[in-house]
Amino acid sequence: MTRKLFICLLTLLFGYAPLTGQALFGTVQDSKTSEGLIGAYVTDIARSSTTTTDAFGNFKLTVPTGVSAHLSVSYLGYRTLDTTVTVTSQPLRLRLVPQADLPTVVVSSIDDEKQVRSNLSVVDVPIQLLNAIPPLAGETDPIKALQLMPGIAAGAEGTADLYVRGGTPDQNLILFDGAKVYNANHLFGFVSPFHPDLLKSIRVHKAGFPARFGGRLSSVVEVNSEEGNKQEWKSSLGLGLVNSRFRVTGPLKKDRLSLVLGGRTAHLSLLNLLTSNQESFQTYLFYDFNVKLNLKTDRSNLSLSFFRNYDRTAAENRFLRTPLRGVFDYGNLTGSARWSYALSPTFSSVVLLTSNDYRYRAREELSVSDDAVATTSSVSTIAERTAKLEIQGNLGASFSTEFGLEANNRLIRPRRLSATNELFPTVSSPTEYSNDFAVYQAGTLQLGRGTVLEAGLRLQAYDLPFGGGLVSFLEPRFNGRQQLSTRSSVTLSYAKMSQGLHMISNNFIGLPTNLWVTANARTPPASSHNYSLGYAFNDQAGTEVAVDAYYKTGRDIIDPLPGVSFFQSSAVNWEEDVSRGGESRAYGLEMLYRRSAEKFFGWVAYTLSWNRIRYADINGGDWYYRQFDRRHDLSVVGGINLPNNWQFLSTFVLNSGFRLTLPVAIYYDGFSKQPVPVYRGRYNEKSPLYHRLDVSFQHRVVKPSGKFRTFTVGCNNVYARRNPTYLITETDVSYAASGTLAVLPDEIRNTVRQFSFFTFIPFVSYAFSL
Repeated sequence: MTRKLFICLLTLLFGYAPLTGQALFGTVQDSKTSEGLIGAYVTDIARSSTTTTDAFGNFKLTVPTGVSAHLSVSYLGYRTLDTTVTVTSQPLRLRLVPQADLPTVVVSSIDDEKQVRSNLSVVDVPIQLLNAIPPLAGETDPIKALQLMPGIAAGAEGTADLYVRGGTPDQNLILFDGAKVYNANHLFGFVSPFHPDLLKSIRVHKAGFPARFGGRLSSVVEVNSEEGNKQEWKSSLGLGLVNSRFRVTGPLKKDRLSLVLGGRTAHLSLLNLLTSNQESFQTYLFYDFNVKLNLKTDRSNLSLSFFRNYDRTAAENRFLRTPLRGVFDYGNLTGSARWSYALSPTFSSVVLLTSNDYRYRAREELSVSDDAVATTSSVSTIAERTAKLEIQGNLGASFSTEFGLEANNRLIRPRRLSATNELFPTVSSPTEYSNDFAVYQAGTLQLGRGTVLEAGLRLQAYDLPFGGGLVSFLEPRFNGRQQLSTRSSVTLSYAKMSQGLHMISNNFIGLPTNLWVTANARTPPASSHNYSLGYAFNDQAGTEVAVDAYYKTGRDIIDPLPGVSFFQSSAVNWEEDVSRGGESRAYGLEMLYRRSAEKFFGWVAYTLSWNRIRYADINGGDWYYRQFDRRHDLSVVGGINLPNNWQFLSTFVLNSGFRLTLPVAIYYDGFSKQPVPVYRGRYNEKSPLYHRLDVSFQHRVVKPSGKFRTFTVGCNNVYARRNPTYLITETDVSYAASGTLAVLPDEIRNTVRQFSFFTFIPFVSYAFSL
């Protein structure tokens, strides 16, 4: 019945589409760099009809028949352009002038005319305003900005994962210039792998997903880098305690071809000294590198993007009776080619080709004696290639549509396990070959001055490995928005999603020991239904209030068995180490209060949520809370504009602890002569309450030429709260003083140990342009 309703709705939308009016299309650009602006608002004043620019800054409108059109063009950080244009068959170039003084904090989807555009289901993070958040050790971080918004939670301290509306980290589709990115973090998530100086836009879809996206259950994170300066060469440097970075951009051919180069590398010697102690020691190495070429003509835009990130972490625990050393390294190598071409004044095509090669390795060194070390190594790789074609256009003054095809080819080698101990031979899991296919159609209809309806269908198919066959999902999508006034609106959305990949996460420590695998006949693709209802209000004084309620269900969810780690799981039959066929249920309420004034700015984000799951063979089939269940999540961001270009910035974070599975007792097995833990239910304990306060002072000067100097000094975790990075259980067996004849232990103790990194981090950084 649901499918029939959505098909009927699509038919009504297309049937209503009027074919009157004339086409108006072009590009919105930065007046100084000629770079296209993503997500700029272009409004036809006569009809109050608004569209937004795409990834290249292109827009399309159908305006009433006549010789001219009155347009208003707005983009955060730029002066609003109010102009009357003559409609021709040639594309327009609308250039916006950057404002000398940017508003300090705005994270929303509201334009300069203060008309409500969206709710909390879609979050836009303006890159120009990331300096409103105290950086980690002087480094601004886009992912950190996302974690401070409602419904987007961070994991345990020391992890980079995003938990969006109760979803797991593998349920987030992270795209960098259109290419998929796995394990998107540096330094366990304290630093993003995305160079902040090179980014142009970040958009997060939490509900009401457009039909062009698929393959994940919880969210889509679109990260786009800048096209490059097509007018003159610019460069900048940044120096900090964690890393140093550079950026170079300029025209290879003025107004046509631009180049962007950027990179970062870590120098964490001082940070290592701050975190080392007698019990443990940890070192870090990471780097990332970006190259992008952009060629623009009157009818097309071609972008070639290359991205590489790499992390290596070595951790050593000297307190254990048997000293342990672990080495983790991982990285992405992505490339994308995106070509946009204007087929006509009202229709355009986008061709996207992407590639991703991801590698993760975990190495464990155990000192079994003074001169002997047992080594275990596990390697996992992913090679993925994607091709996508999309046709977009306007069929009338009130109707726009898009149609697309997508194909993915994926090769996963889940794990190759090797060890120095001859009792453990090298074992490789079977290589998983899989293909995904999708076709989709969507339409957007504007009714009157305040009603917008969006509906779409996506047919997603998975060709599963090992005889799994072809599995398909028909995924309807719907978004409705009713503007109650120029200051308030309500939104309603629904989306069905599916996912052909699973991720097995280590569930008893916080280290990122993750294993990606392909769905198969025994563990079919997961699916979800996402519902969202929202209300948003804002006034001319700079106050915004938004509330969203969401409800999400999932099927065929997997979860690692208690106590199974990355090394302990089966290298051949990983299905034996997970619970299968889970049903999940997540629901909650998100609230955002934002205030922007001349001197004070900031926002308060709060999420109240529940996240549960059940399996037929676990806990008697009853529901239980998931590892990522957090009842309360609060973020408070604020700043004060001080004299002489100084700003005071602060962030306070408070949330409920994450859940983990711990043994409730231990007994001694006389046959194996080993202590055996006893578990009672999954995720039966919670970590302590998490909270921290970050503060910084920043001095920024921007000259009329565009050159800048930024000096930042501050501290993360001001009051040195020892938040848990990960927790482990340790078993201590002691024998009575009876010499070598002792058979039974005198005492068995089980202790939970908490490890905390980065308890107090002062920082200073300096960035400038050349």
